[in-house]
This record gives sequence, C-alpha cells and structure tokens, in this order.
Amino acid sequence: MKDLKDLWEFGLETYDASTNQRFDMHVALMTTVSDFPGYEMLSGWSTKGYLACPECHYETDFEWLPCSGKTVYRANRKFLDPSHPWRHDKRNFDGKLKERCQPIPLNGIDVEYMLRDFPNAFGKKQKQPRRDVDDPNPWRKIPIFFELPYWKHCSNRHNLDVMHIEKIFFDNIIRTLLDISLKTKDNLSARRDLVELNLMPELQLIELEDGSEEFPRSRFWMSLEQKRKFCQVIKNSKLPQGYASNLSRCVQVGERKIAGYKSQDALFMMNYLLPIVVKTTLPKDVASPLIRLSPFFKGICSNSNDPYSEVIPEPKRKSRVRLQGKGVKKSNLKKKENKSDFIFLAEFLENMQAQLVQQLAPSVTNAILTQLRDANIFLLTKMGNLLNLEPQSIRCMASKMEMK
Repeated sequence: MKDLKDLWEFGLETYDASTNQRFDMHVALMTTVSDFPGYEMLSGWSTKGYLACPECHYETDFEWLPCSGKTVYRANRKFLDPSHPWRHDKRNFDGKLKERCQPIPLNGIDVEYMLRDFPNAFGKKQKQPRRDVDDPNPWRKIPIFFELPYWKHCSNRHNLDVMHIEKIFFDNIIRTLLDISLKTKDNLSARRDLVELNLMPELQLIELEDGSEEFPRSRFWMSLEQKRKFCQVIKNSKLPQGYASNLSRCVQVGERKIAGYKSQDALFMMNYLLPIVVKTTLPKDVASPLIRLSPFFKGICSNSNDPYSEVIPEPKRKSRVRLQGKGVKKSNLKKKENKSDFIFLAEFLENMQAQLVQQLAPSVTNAILTQLRDANIFLLTKMGNLLNLEPQSIRCMASKMEMK
C-alpha cells in the first residue's frame, strides 16, 4: 500500500524513448480482478448468506431451500430491459411477473461513509452463528484500498475473473449432463425443493403406493450410449498446438467422466467443443440454450461492449442484384458458369482498391485489380453484343473506366 501511495503522490522517474526525455510517471490502481471468494477479501462485503450479491447489496432477493440447505438468488430478471418479454413470462419462470428495476450499486463515497466507524478486528475468530435475515451489517472489514485518496472515486472498483466463472459453469453443465454421482445438480434434494417451491410439476417426485419415490426423467437425460458418445467426441478431438492441453487424458469413456482439466481447457471446450457435442446427443430444445452459452462467453471476452450481440446477431438481409440485358435471368445465377456475368462498376473497383491496399501488398493489389478490369472489359463486350451496341460505344465505356 505504501508503494501505491508513493506512485500516486510522487510518481516514478521514467524514460520516454520517443522524445528522448525523462518524466515522472504517476500510477493509479483503478480496479481489481479476482474470483468470487477473493471478492470478499478485497471489497470487505460478505459473499455468503442472505446478502451475498455485492451489486444488489441490501436489495438482494434470496430464497432458502430447505431440502438442499442452500440460499439461492432467482430474481435475475430485474436486470433485463423493462420491455423484455421474459419479465412477463410466468410459465417458464416462477409464475410471477417481474416489474422491479435493477438496483443501483453503491458508489465509493457511499461505502466510505457507511464504514467510517467500522471496527477492523483481524486475527483468528470464533465461529459465528448464522446471521439473521434482518442482519443489517454484511460488511466484514474496511477495505485497505480506501487509504488511497482516489479509490472512492473509482466507478468499477472490483471485477470477477471470467475464466473462473466459465469453468464453474462448464463443471456444473458436464456433471449434470453426465449425471456424475454426488456432483450433479439434478439430485434428490433439488427435486424435493421443486415441490416446496411449486415449480415444474413434470419434474417433481412422484410418491408410489409402497412409499417410495419415483424420479422422473428430465429433458436432458441421456442413455449410457449417448454418454459414451458425448465423451468419445471430446476425447477424439484434434486441437491446434497451444490451444489447450491433452484433453484425451481428462476423458474416461468407460466411466463416462470428464475431470482433471484446467481453466483454459474448460474455456476451449465451452466455446468450441460443447456446442458440437450437445447438438449430436441432446434434443433441440435442450441443446439450443447450451449452444447459445458459447457465444455469450465469447462476447464477454471480446472487445464488444454488448455480449448479447454474439448470442443474438442481427438478421442477415438478402442482397439485391440488378440484372441488365436480354437473356439474363435470375435462375442463371444458380449456374456455376454464369456466376461471373456481372458488370463491376468503377465505384466498386475504387472501394475494392481502398480495402485491398490496407490488407494486401501493393503488387498483389494491382494484379487483382488488373484481372477485374480485364473481366469488366470482357463482360462489357459480351453485354454490348447482346444489346446490339456499336463497338465504338463499348470502347468508349471501357476507356472511361480505365481513366477512373
């Protein structure tokens, strides 16, 4: 912390090679990146219990699952746009409308004011009992970063590591699809919680006459042969060098398990292999949302500001082609030999030249444009013969295009 203060107040003498001068470079810490347990250590906000969401803070919506013994946070539709159709979808969610707006996150000035008299008690502590629902104090300490004079003015002080989150997502998806014992999320306690919450009656446990309970099959249930196929596809995948580790050692086809992979391996399988595997083994209504998860995580890791742009691309518009001359029909475009029967206008050549100059060497650009001009003159002659134009008119048009 002392080094961060000195770098902000006094700076560090640095050499600028472009101007051949030295200057004092001041440094500021703008944000931190960590996993969710590390978020608690850096921010001081408890990431466990009833108010575990740092963004929703005191407005966190939570539910206690009595059978699973967990606290869940299902009110995620409040982060959608007010006009989003999922806000009014009762059937596929909890049977309620969601009209509540997104909570406003606490800024640094508010946090500093709230923790002005908070006692920092470090060291080994006795285990505290479970906090009450109405406990107004989810803070654990005053973050040391508030000793920096500019920290309270930072708008985005803490961030989560997307690779860690993506690995957790992939772990839960794989364990649930392959029905790995003691690790799947579709277990007996989860089915009993559905009865308590009165959700998804088709998946709730069915009591039989002898007192036992029947476990209904879910839509993502796979047979043993499908699970082997699922694992075999990942095991036999051939990857470019450096993209991921040896995934074949992580796949056990006989036991139908995938384990021992790292975060980089999970990122690669989530983005590239999982869409291929689920499309060949699962029904369309189950595979579709899993496939859309891949571009969503790609959008988060890309330079795009909107991750949903990768998931829901803009609709493609069909290009319109104007056909000129006698004997030229729209059906001819489907024939391979007639795909070159277009006239490249001078504006097209100019735009093509501007794009090619930026990407290719000038010699390659000139060669390509020369071929396009030759093709243009040939097509002008061909179309002139079809339209019964005089050769002088055709040469005049070609010379004008050469001058441009």
